[in-house]
Amino acid sequence: MLRGKFVRIDKRLTLTQVATRSKVNRSVINQIENGRTVPRGNELARIAKALGFEGDPERLLDHVSAAALGDGAEARDTQRERSFVDRPAAGTAQA
Repeated sequence: MLRGKFVRIDKRLTLTQVATRSKVNRSVINQIENGRTVPRGNELARIAKALGFEGDPERLLDHVSAAALGDGAEARDTQRERSFVDRPAAGTAQA
């Protein structure tokens, strides 16, 4: 997991909240978090500021193990992802 995603999840911020605060497109932040693109210009500095991240913004691109950080972030991340997967599709009835 990239440190930036870990920080966002740890602060319980959604992609939309970070996008609004940083004025960086939500899909761009998602692509950065998943290693599919690199930030351009001052995007990374704006994202860091939106996250309240103090330090070199480049550190947000470091790969880290949430389990190694030891505060349960990996479990929260997994639980959050499951909650999105387990939701019924819009317009469908629940059993």
